[in-house]
Amino acid sequence: RVEARFDRWRDFALGFDLMGPAPIPLHGDIHHDNVLWEPDRAQWVAIDPKGYLGHPAYDFANLFFNPMDQPARVAQPERMMGLAAYIERKVPGIADRHVVLDFAYLYGGMSLLWGWQETWAPQRLQQFQMLEKLRNQAFEQHH
Repeated sequence: RVEARFDRWRDFALGFDLMGPAPIPLHGDIHHDNVLWEPDRAQWVAIDPKGYLGHPAYDFANLFFNPMDQPARVAQPERMMGLAAYIERKVPGIADRHVVLDFAYLYGGMSLLWGWQETWAPQRLQQFQMLEKLRNQAFEQHH
């Protein structure tokens, strides 16, 4: 069952366009520990940039699997779909929430592959399974 899930993901990933129609500079590692409040400047600051170039949806894919210390909250379908809708509305260059879900799905599979031996992998797999289900449902409703 897990092998079949990764086979589906691999087929998806091999044909996926990471750059999109108009690549932009990306932070590359946006998550809850890399966005900090700077009280002296009274603004939010993103730290630890990776400096990638690609589709803007990539920068938000990691949010679908964080914060890591709240795995049950992260796996809530309402949260995932709400996050996708919010990103679609607020981020220029994102055509629809399906693109957001596709990038989250891509990121989830990659993170499982590089972190399969990590203590968080079983929780990440559950989150990934939920995201795959929601992505498939959204695709079916859209087509």
